[in-house]
This record gives sequence, C-alpha cells and structure tokens, in this order.
Amino acid sequence: MSHNKFPSTFKGQQDLQIAINKKNISDADKSVINAYMLTKGIVLATDIANGILAAGRETNRILFVGQSEQATITRNTTFKPVWSRTLLWIQFLKINLGGNVKLLTDWGVTIDVNGSVTFPTDFPSRAIISGKIIAKHTAYTAGTSPLLPFITANGDDLVILGTANTAAIASNDLSVQMGIKSSIETAARKKLWATSKKNIRLIGDFLMKLFATDTSVVAEWGFNIVSLASIAKLRTVKIKPTLSRTISSIYLGSKLTSTCKNDFVYYQGKKISGAAITVKAGEEVGLNKGCSSITVVNPSDLDNISFTVVTT
Repeated sequence: MSHNKFPSTFKGQQDLQIAINKKNISDADKSVINAYMLTKGIVLATDIANGILAAGRETNRILFVGQSEQATITRNTTFKPVWSRTLLWIQFLKINLGGNVKLLTDWGVTIDVNGSVTFPTDFPSRAIISGKIIAKHTAYTAGTSPLLPFITANGDDLVILGTANTAAIASNDLSVQMGIKSSIETAARKKLWATSKKNIRLIGDFLMKLFATDTSVVAEWGFNIVSLASIAKLRTVKIKPTLSRTISSIYLGSKLTSTCKNDFVYYQGKKISGAAITVKAGEEVGLNKGCSSITVVNPSDLDNISFTVVTT
C-alpha cells in the first residue's frame, strides 16, 4: 500500500504545482488530468499566477521573520548586562532598606502576598523594573540614594545602562513590529494559495485513484509516493487500571500483540461504542478495515495492560 505524502511547506507545495503544470503541458492533449480539471473547474494557469503572488508574500514573510529574530537577538544581547545588574541592585536594596521589602515597590519591584520579591520572566516587565530603578536612583538628591553605595563600589555607569535599557526596548518593539508584519504576510499568502493548494490535493487524489495498481506513475507528476510499510513503526502501549486510550494511524493489515498477563478489550474507532473485541493475554489479533483507529480499554482495577501495535 502506498501513500501520497503531501508537502508541508509552501515552497514544497509550489514546487509540486510547477511539476504538475510542466507534466500537463508536456502531455498536452494526452494529459490524463485535462478532463478532470475541466469537471472541477481547475485552471492551472490561474493557480500558477496565484502561486507567483503567494511566493512574493512568502518572500516578505521570511524577510520579516529574519528581521524580527535579529532584533530579538540584539535586544537580548543589549539587555543582558542591564538585567544582571538589576538583580544585584534589588538584592542590595533589600538589605540597605532594612529588610523592609515593601519599600522595594517604590523602585518598581513586585512583592507577592507572602512578602517575597517576584521576578518576571518576560522582557517588557524586566525592562520596566530596570528603568524604574534607574529613574528612582536618579531622582534622589545627590549622595542620598540608598543604591549609591553599591553603584559607587562596583563602578556602575547608570547613563550607559539606562541607554542600553532604552535600546533594548526599541529592539523589542522592532521585533514585535516585524512579527506582526510577518503574520500579515502569512495570512495574505494563505489566502492567495488556498485554492491552488486544494486543487493540488484534488489532482493528487485523482491520480492515485486512476493509477491505483501502479502508483509509481503518480510520481511522474512530482508527487512523493511512499510505501506505508516503509514508514510503519512498532509502538508499545501501556494503559493503567480502569483507563482507556485511543490509538490512531494504525497500519492496516498489521497485528496487535498483547504483552501482558491480563485480558483487555478494544473498540473500532475513536470512541467506546459498538462491539467490544476481547484480546486474551499474549494473543495476537489482526487489524484490518475499520481499525485505522481503535480505543483500548483496561477493565482491570489492579494491573496495567500492555501491547504492541504498528502505526504509520
């Protein structure tokens, strides 16, 4: 049994579309898909044109994603020394403020209900804290800031650190903006490509049915035809007492093999409905038509059950 593996990426799908069009033009009047496309209202020339437009959107998306990622890298590099100093500032302030952590809220630090400092994990919240501490220190009359002893002893330059914090925020804003632009391009590409993508699938399904006894011919149209047997794998499943589990993508014609000492049951499909089929301890049962998905139930309230099944 063979399977028509559809490309998961836009580029792969467009390459397939181009291959289909090339084969169709080459075969001309003898093309086996001409009548089918006429019936389905598929116009390859239109689909190709939309593909070109969609490719332009994809190029923009990739560009914006790259710019967003680069801006994030710049942000992280710029902000790293600022946040490392911020953490040290907070620890020093806790001590220099006499252990009264509530006073830290005046410095932009968040205190939870238990009186403990909470450190955010997201960049915007961290940048706000760093900015507030720098602003709070700067607002003090010269020589009176509780943070001054640490800054003096460690040679912190708050002008440089403040500038770095501002730059990191700008880089983050750029990353977000580019991310939004990439999302817009993605949506535009999907809209342009939707009909073409559907038509490629339809043509592939038609060819698979037309050449059911020799699916290798379908590969001549650019489709990736793979043997299900070549991608099948043996899966071991364990189910705890009284529980059930649905197993999907079962390779039809394979066997379910019990590897436990208890009997259990399974149902065809993804629900516990219909006739229950009992599997004896150590038994092998064939999984054929109707068993591409099965739901297995462990009726025992004491022991686990286990079995193997082949999935794709």
